Amino acid sequence: MNTKGLIILLGIPVLTIVSLLFINNIALMGDHPYQTQEDTLQRESSYSQGISPNQKENLKIPTDTEFIELFFNTIQSGNINIALSMMDKSTIQTQDQIDTWVQHFNAFKTVKVLNIEESEKDIWTDTMHKFKVNIEVEIKDIAKGATIPNFGWGEGDNIRWITVIKGEDELWRIKEIATGM
Repeated sequence: MNTKGLIILLGIPVLTIVSLLFINNIALMGDHPYQTQEDTLQRESSYSQGISPNQKENLKIPTDTEFIELFFNTIQSGNINIALSMMDKSTIQTQDQIDTWVQHFNAFKTVKVLNIEESEKDIWTDTMHKFKVNIEVEIKDIAKGATIPNFGWGEGDNIRWITVIKGEDELWRIKEIATGM
């Protein structure tokens, strides 16, 4: 047997084993980046960490409506961990809450904000605003068989009432995503 034949003969099993180990390692990482409630809560404010006071002065902090669009764009781009960190701590207090949100966000094939309207402006405060948001979603097939089909989201246009609150750091957080006022 020549050298090329020996390399091919030994190379294929080695590549197969390396590939299987790599795939197995990914599978062991789980369906979402946060494995525990503690991990999630530690990252709650991660999207604002590492910004010095000088840098903060030069940054444009998103408005309430820009923040809502940014939140759904983050989900669309597959950054579920960052989307979770953009939610208020009270929304992700338990592992069950975290798992539920991860399931919902992972159910989207696509998600896009179509329109944002102010809602219930008479109850607004400096740190709490509520909006009626028209969101277009396409649902993955895996979500269609859920206990609540599509986790309560319909194909196409969906209306959600979203409450945002402003933290001490002057950044907005998602407080609530509701199907009704």
